[in-house]
Amino acid sequence: VADKQPAKKEKQAVKKEPEKAKDEHRLFSYFSKKKDKDKLAALVADTLKKDMTYAQVTDYLVKKMGAEGGRVISEHPSLAKDYIRQCRRKG
Repeated sequence: VADKQPAKKEKQAVKKEPEKAKDEHRLFSYFSKKKDKDKLAALVADTLKKDMTYAQVTDYLVKKMGAEGGRVISEHPSLAKDYIRQCRRKG
C-alpha cells in the first residue's frame, strides 16, 4: 500500500552572515584575525598605484603576509587575483 501523504520538503538551513561579512571578499573568510584582514587590504591598496601584474602582486602579498597568511594566499591564487581585480576596479 503506497503512502498517500505528500513528502515533506526539508528546509535547508540558511546560514545568515553578518552584514559586514556580505561585503567582504571571499578571500577574507580564510583569515580569522581582523589584523590580518586589515594588513591584506592595506598591502593590496599599496600595489594599486604601481604597475604590477597579478602574479607580482600575489608574490608580494605572499612575502609580506608572513607564513600563515602567505600560505592562505598561495593556496587560493584565484581568490587573491579576484580580490586584486576588485580593488583595481574600485580604485
